[in-house]
Amino acid sequence: MTGLATIEDPGALAFQGAEVQLLAGDVRRAFSGGIEVRNYNGALARAAPEAASLPAEESVGETHLYTLPGTMDIVPGQSESVALFSEAAVQVEPEYLLRHSTYVYQAQQGQPEQDLHPEVGYLVRRPRGTAFGDTPLPAGTVRVLSPDSAGRLQLLGEPQIQHTPAGRELHLATGTAFDLTAQRTQLTFALDGRRASVSSYRVTIQNAKTDSVTVQVLEEFPGQFEVLSSTVPAERLSATSLRFPVRVPPGGEATLEYRVHARW
Repeated sequence: MTGLATIEDPGALAFQGAEVQLLAGDVRRAFSGGIEVRNYNGALARAAPEAASLPAEESVGETHLYTLPGTMDIVPGQSESVALFSEAAVQVEPEYLLRHSTYVYQAQQGQPEQDLHPEVGYLVRRPRGTAFGDTPLPAGTVRVLSPDSAGRLQLLGEPQIQHTPAGRELHLATGTAFDLTAQRTQLTFALDGRRASVSSYRVTIQNAKTDSVTVQVLEEFPGQFEVLSSTVPAERLSATSLRFPVRVPPGGEATLEYRVHARW
């Protein structure tokens, strides 16, 4: 993991030998006619920073301030990139998430949902006590890259992150999984009064990869709900959502079936 901030000068003013500070945070400023909220970000991108040229970072109020070493010439129409932190080796885990509509529990479905592709992302752990874990990250764009068979770096995605305090994990959603497909079928449906239903579902996931994967099947409900039975234990995330971790073998498939009572 590397990080840098890009300083751009789109105007007509030139600065020579400028001392530069970057402020990361949400700063409210007054202007004529009301209140304006501006977001000051140190943008993240690729870099190969040198430890000796890193900015000094400190907390100021509820923001973080990066004071760049030395001075800088700022030229109209040009950009300058500076390293924010030292290159760090990080622990990364792939994440696969299959979402469904909140309102499927309110009506009978005629046709199965076909060729669904789970979202893919990467969990970056940042434990406290490590150099990268103790680094607060300003909001910006993270470029996720991976080498191909010839060692050339290929772009996997450019997710956005918010201001991230030290010790907080990163969840980087980069797109959808090409080699994972799923089908979702409503097996039964019955109304239970005017604003409740009992229904059952089958989710079948195919894995064309050479490694096994765990797909988190995320279900969100329009109101109160109760899982009456399931072939995979569910983890409740909130009052209206839960997930089923479905392990799918390489070159194979796995099936989740569950029955739920939903009220809205």
